Amino acid sequence: VLTRLISEEVDTSPKNRRRLVSALLIGGGVLVPPGKDVGGSFKKIPACRSNTQFGCVVAYNTFPSQPPADARFGRTVQPDREVLCVNPAALKRGRSGLAQTYVLTAQLSLGNPIAPTPWVHMDGEYTTRCQTGDGASWLNAAHNGGAADKRPQFGEPLGPTWGFHIVDINIVLGNLVDLAGRQSAAWRG
Repeated sequence: VLTRLISEEVDTSPKNRRRLVSALLIGGGVLVPPGKDVGGSFKKIPACRSNTQFGCVVAYNTFPSQPPADARFGRTVQPDREVLCVNPAALKRGRSGLAQTYVLTAQLSLGNPIAPTPWVHMDGEYTTRCQTGDGASWLNAAHNGGAADKRPQFGEPLGPTWGFHIVDINIVLGNLVDLAGRQSAAWRG
């Protein structure tokens, strides 16, 4: 719904594009030609590739590994398109970054310790990187802890076809907040 709204009301209007700080279309299906930042879902609004760039879009679908062939996210049936992936922890294409993860304690999987606070900050617990392969495009979230790491980590409670969809935003929430602040400051000039 938001992708269509932005496509129809913002992408087509220079006046509205000038008002756009950034569009955070997380967990959806913004499409682009393979390897490109613009030209699919949006003709004029590019992917965000700098933390001071505004008038751009951040979009991704998070998985702990390559999405399965029947994944609900990160894949498209359009052969000349791929799902856009912008890594909020490292905006330049091909880079990895440490995720600034924030979750409500109620979102932690059963069996994990619950903190006495409403939010838990798990800075650097995950490294994120946009990846493509076998027709999929996704934000890969790799857990940085070893077998002895007792910190809670995300699972796929809805199964591998959903990946980390229910925590797409949480995994890089701190990065998104920081990015929005920098983009807003740049937009204000």
